[in-house]
Amino acid sequence: MVDQGPAPEPLMVAPEHKEVSSMDLLKIRRASMAEGQMSGILKLVTMMKASESLIDKDTSDSLAAQEAEKNKDPFLTASEQATGHQLYGGCISMSLHHKWLASGGGDGQLIIRPLQSLNDRLIAFAHNYWRGGVFNFSFSPDSQLIFTSGFDGTLCCFKWNYTASGHLKGRIAADAAAALLMRLNSDQMREDDMLMKMKVWDQPEKEPATDKEQETADVEKEIDDAIENDLIYTPSPPTPPEDATWEEIKRNEAHLEEEKQFADEKLKLRIEIRNMRRQLQKMMRENEEVPAIEKLPNHEFDLDVDEQKRLHEQCEIEVQKLREEKEYQNIAKMYLTEVMRKECWDEMMVKGRGILSFNTGLEVYNYPLKERTKLELRELEVIQTQRRIEIAELQARKEIADVINNIPTDSATPEDEHVETEDVKLRLLREKTALMGSLGFEVGGESDLFYSQFELASKEQKYNQVVLLQDVIYRIRVKFNKNFDEVFIKKEQEIQKIKEKNKRVRKILEDLNLPNDTVYEPELGPVERPEMLLTTADDEVKVEKYLTPEQRQKMEVDRKKEEERKLKERGDNWRERGLDQMMGGVLEIKREDELKKDIPIPAFMQEKKEAEWTEEERNIAEEYLLKVKTLEEERDKFRKHLDLELKKTQTAILEGTQAFDEVLYQLFIKKVKAESVIYQEELKILRLRYSMLTEEEFTNYEKELQEKLDAVKQSLQQASSAHGKAKSDLDAYRNEYDIHVADDKVHERMFRREFQGLSNPLIDQLFKHYKKRPRGQKAKIFDSPAYGPTSSNPYFDRPPTAKRNEDERYARKAAMAELNHEKNIPEGVDNQTWERLCAYRLEKMEKEWQVKQEALTLAEMQAFVHKRQDDEEKLRAEIEEILETINKLRDWHRVFSTDLEVQLLLKQGQVEVDPGSFIPNYKMALLIHREVVEDLNKKIRQLGERKIASMVESKDFRKGIIVLEWEHKRMKMEMEDLKNRMRDIINMKVTREIQVFLAADDFDALRNQEIITLEQTIAMQERHHERRIKEKKKALKLVKKSVHQMLEKNNHLETELDKLNLSVSERRHIYEINPEKLNELDREQRYKEIVQRRKLIDLAKAQAQEIAMLRTELERLRMRTFPALVSLDH
Repeated sequence: MVDQGPAPEPLMVAPEHKEVSSMDLLKIRRASMAEGQMSGILKLVTMMKASESLIDKDTSDSLAAQEAEKNKDPFLTASEQATGHQLYGGCISMSLHHKWLASGGGDGQLIIRPLQSLNDRLIAFAHNYWRGGVFNFSFSPDSQLIFTSGFDGTLCCFKWNYTASGHLKGRIAADAAAALLMRLNSDQMREDDMLMKMKVWDQPEKEPATDKEQETADVEKEIDDAIENDLIYTPSPPTPPEDATWEEIKRNEAHLEEEKQFADEKLKLRIEIRNMRRQLQKMMRENEEVPAIEKLPNHEFDLDVDEQKRLHEQCEIEVQKLREEKEYQNIAKMYLTEVMRKECWDEMMVKGRGILSFNTGLEVYNYPLKERTKLELRELEVIQTQRRIEIAELQARKEIADVINNIPTDSATPEDEHVETEDVKLRLLREKTALMGSLGFEVGGESDLFYSQFELASKEQKYNQVVLLQDVIYRIRVKFNKNFDEVFIKKEQEIQKIKEKNKRVRKILEDLNLPNDTVYEPELGPVERPEMLLTTADDEVKVEKYLTPEQRQKMEVDRKKEEERKLKERGDNWRERGLDQMMGGVLEIKREDELKKDIPIPAFMQEKKEAEWTEEERNIAEEYLLKVKTLEEERDKFRKHLDLELKKTQTAILEGTQAFDEVLYQLFIKKVKAESVIYQEELKILRLRYSMLTEEEFTNYEKELQEKLDAVKQSLQQASSAHGKAKSDLDAYRNEYDIHVADDKVHERMFRREFQGLSNPLIDQLFKHYKKRPRGQKAKIFDSPAYGPTSSNPYFDRPPTAKRNEDERYARKAAMAELNHEKNIPEGVDNQTWERLCAYRLEKMEKEWQVKQEALTLAEMQAFVHKRQDDEEKLRAEIEEILETINKLRDWHRVFSTDLEVQLLLKQGQVEVDPGSFIPNYKMALLIHREVVEDLNKKIRQLGERKIASMVESKDFRKGIIVLEWEHKRMKMEMEDLKNRMRDIINMKVTREIQVFLAADDFDALRNQEIITLEQTIAMQERHHERRIKEKKKALKLVKKSVHQMLEKNNHLETELDKLNLSVSERRHIYEINPEKLNELDREQRYKEIVQRRKLIDLAKAQAQEIAMLRTELERLRMRTFPALVSLDH
């Protein structure tokens, strides 16, 4: 049913509230108009009108926007579609390393998918979809945790439970998060340094703004209080704000003067308004007491008719909006219903339904199936053909290997033929079943095209095996659906039989004057007829349907026409009148109808007493009593006959229903077996898909490592070239530095030669002046680059530039001015010699300064070379680590490819591994043949019998001792038990449960609430289970269709096989004819046959060579895509 929205409710006016408010509105409005300003009520009305216009404008704007959105051309097109959530709404997010995509929806599910394959998904049930599902979620920085919040008020945290291959993905995500964190930290440090250098800026404080809405609300509240208490409301004089302008101040002063001038008139008006309100309330109270016929409606007391009309119009607008909103919601629900019906009903080849038993409450459901697409059938056909070719090729290779190794073929003779016993056949069947890992051959899932579980090495083989297993599951479901349809037809037939028998049962109950309530009437419900759920009957809708006035008028007209038609039919019906007059109202006289009639009593028996009867009347009375007695006997016999027939009919109905219940139980057993086989096959499929996914992860991770290795090798090559270049530059600069040092030393040795014309004491004195240096004027030394990317002080001194060097040179000359002064000239030295000494000393200082600068530069270059060398060593170590990781990954991949996981089907007693917490651990288990275990058990039984024989001998002797010891122990335990009881009674504590029981007012209600919560959880899980069953039923339908196609192909192949066998037997018979027994006349014919046979052999050899060449080409083309691993049995 479509929700039409709520009907517009009539405006109801309360007798002592709504009328008072309307009267008060009118009086306040008049008083405000007299004051020359708008009151709070008029402002409120204006605001309501403005809001109506804004609402109308917003509505028109939203409709226009929706229309424009519909007409707008799409700029984005979907490149890939994937199955999403079942309910609308939700959010979507991507992990920080951009490999995982997560989505949360209104169905409460959290779905995580890899971006490389959106159809592979992991589902987690996070929140309750009844409450709205997932509200928002987020990945942790390293993507190891996922936090979700829902509309149900809960916050959930999900942590990855990695498998062996999942650790690789987790490590990739963690590495990406660590790299991102390093980049962010470096950026943050750089930003922090820049922020530390900025000045602190204080925002000037602002005065808080006045809340006009709060003031308006306070005024309205004061007005309502005055009305409620029947007081006169006097508004307080307005006060200008602190930051008011001159105009506002003057306007406020003028308003205060006006208030003083008209204060008396306003007070009179307010008193008049109060009196009018009292009078109106008195009239309304009197109206309540008058009779109903004289009572006026409440709206007659409304003085403001315009306001009432406006409120009516506003109500109509709101109702119209609500109706439109409901219509939009109904359209959305109808669309969702249509989508669900199309996907879950119309596209189903076999609709999902069930069968209910009559007595036991058993329910059996079929498998809903979709029709398989042409692409799926084509893929299945290709894989089956490929598998047949592989089997034929393997058989041919075995034959070729037997011929090469000269292995004679077994010639079966009647004497040497080995006849297998039933036990041997049964043992071989059990071994085959155990190695196959399922019981598919028992429920219609047999196939000779399966790969052995020990041969699934390549990815293509695993994929082909998955497709074949899916085909088996489909065939199993199709076969079960056929059995289901047969049982369903039986139930329909049984219900029809019961209905026919119930007609007779009702007739018998009517004849026996018994109620018909006990008649069993089976019907097919929505479980067996699911199409009933798609239609809604009128009695299912509990809400009264909203009808417009036009619809009500039409219904009234139709009702009157129907009543007139019935009256005309009842007026003169000549058929019924003729039947009543001529045949008593019946067409056939039945025995039971005659028995229901009573014999009329003679009139004299009612009018006279028995003593007044005449002889004739006495005879008539006796005859009457005899007829009555006979009638009662007939009625009694007929009643017993009807009771017997009723019991037989009810027994037959019960036996029929019980027989059908037994058939349904057998179908249920088949369903359980089919479900078991389907789960076994699906477990195989899941393991194979997990194996393929793990291999793909290995390949992708190895590819990523290889790309990383190439990048690191390229970085190593660049680092090596940079290190070599830096080392050569260092050597060249060191040579230049050594030359400058030697030049400085030579300059000092040439001092005496420069002043060789002077005496030695004078030269020594001049040499002392030569060694002197100005105090406190040493040149600045820069140990390292003063400013770099890692420096936190941008105002530190920078390295020397050409200008700074020139400035320092002038500074040194200025510092030398004191040493070069004439007062420092030693005795015996002329000015020319002193000037030559000063120039020579200045030259020496320049050389020393240059050597120091070059020494610092040389140290910096050495540090740079060492850094380059360290970087190169780090890159080499990283390359070795990556190579080691690649080798380990390849080893893991090789072990994973060879260490196959096999599914075995064993009986419960054949598994002797201790179960763990949930699943037994078979890592340290061995697979042993049952004969070995049986032999070992036989020996154990023999040894046990010997041990029992020896134990029986000592049993009688130790019996008395054991009895005494047991009695002694019993008494000790009784003592200990009594002590424990006494200690428990002494140390008894009030537990939390007892405290809750004592504190709760209604402990049973608390327990019932917990039980209700658990029942809701169980109901939700059952709904999820039913949805899962529906999906499985869809797959079964596809499998059954494939089974039917394969059966048709097999029948055709069997026909062809019979023809080929006949042709082979004829040729073998011709070949086995002994040539020596032929007549001489047939030699020429045999010669021709030999020549012809020789030609055919040559032709066969040529064709065999061509086939071998084509097979070689086929192998070469196949090896391009996948490795073909075929084992030969020698």
